Amino acid sequence: MTMPNSSLPIDSPKDKISISSLPIVSDILQRILDAFPQPVALLNRSEEVIIVNSHFLKILSYTNADRLTGKKPQEIFNCVFAIDTVYDIQATDRCSSCGENLNLKGNKISCQRFTERCNLTFVDENGHFDDLVNMKVTTSPFTIGSEQYFLFSITDISNDVSRRLLEKIFFHDVLNKAGNIIGILDVLNFVGNNDEKSVELYESLKYTSRDLINEIIYQRDMSAAENNELTPVFAPASSLEILNSSKNEIINNDIAYAKEIFISPLSIDQQIITDAVLLRRVLLNMLKNAMEATISGEKVTIGCEPLNQDKFRFWVHNNSPIPNEIQGQLFSKSVSTKGFNRGLGTFSMRLFGEKYLRGKVNFISSEEEGTRFMIDLPLL
Repeated sequence: MTMPNSSLPIDSPKDKISISSLPIVSDILQRILDAFPQPVALLNRSEEVIIVNSHFLKILSYTNADRLTGKKPQEIFNCVFAIDTVYDIQATDRCSSCGENLNLKGNKISCQRFTERCNLTFVDENGHFDDLVNMKVTTSPFTIGSEQYFLFSITDISNDVSRRLLEKIFFHDVLNKAGNIIGILDVLNFVGNNDEKSVELYESLKYTSRDLINEIIYQRDMSAAENNELTPVFAPASSLEILNSSKNEIINNDIAYAKEIFISPLSIDQQIITDAVLLRRVLLNMLKNAMEATISGEKVTIGCEPLNQDKFRFWVHNNSPIPNEIQGQLFSKSVSTKGFNRGLGTFSMRLFGEKYLRGKVNFISSEEEGTRFMIDLPLL
């Protein structure tokens, strides 16, 4: 780019001039940055924003760059846990799992430097989960005269990450259930005319087939939810009926074998306005996590209760604590309690529970108290 003539050159030792202070250059830069297909910001030598393009404003839902000028990227993009004040004490442990350098001021935590790949969770003005973005960040230095600048660009790789995870999980789970169906059919053929055993196997076949259908529907809804194509249907529902139906749906699952599920006798039956199907999705994922952490002979308890006039809570409890290294990244789609690239259960709790049901999903876990997952829903 040819710089315009000026009585004061850019590298004048007498008076350093920022390129943003030159109107003609600034206008040209704005048009160049706006031509980039991804969010881009121009930073000065102190890594402070000089100018951003329209895509950069869009991901933050800003109409202009006034609130961004002079700030560093780490001041602009804050982790959701820097806003969530429920678990202030655990916040440093959570964020340290990201591998970021942290700055702790009061109850607020901000990342001090971006790595090449970042996971950002955006929240609405109330601190509720809005969207999780997997991003690849590139910072490219260059100089004009004696001045150092950086081109800070962001590439959203969420779709690629999500697609790979969904495909691996979907194929893994569906193949497992299809294999179980084939195994049951083989045993049915073997037992022949044994009516009692045939009836038992038939019931098992029915439940496994139902699980397979539910798994396909679940993956379909996950894809729709991530693509903003899922429309919740809110209607009156009984809280105890939701608990019972969630219990009945998982009780014949393999992970529930030799384990007990109790509905807390303190649970309150109340009519709430919600999407009962999506709420059961959240509770089933809570139950599955609890079951996988529970050994044979132990129990998992589920319950519900009003918190106040405005909120109603559903919860699932088991006796096993979650390791600290997993707690820190529990709701990220790229981290699973089941191992690498396995399971989107906790991520989907927050996706369905907060983005679509307008609730708040949290958990508490300790050696003494075990683990309790909760979803607090507004009483509409």
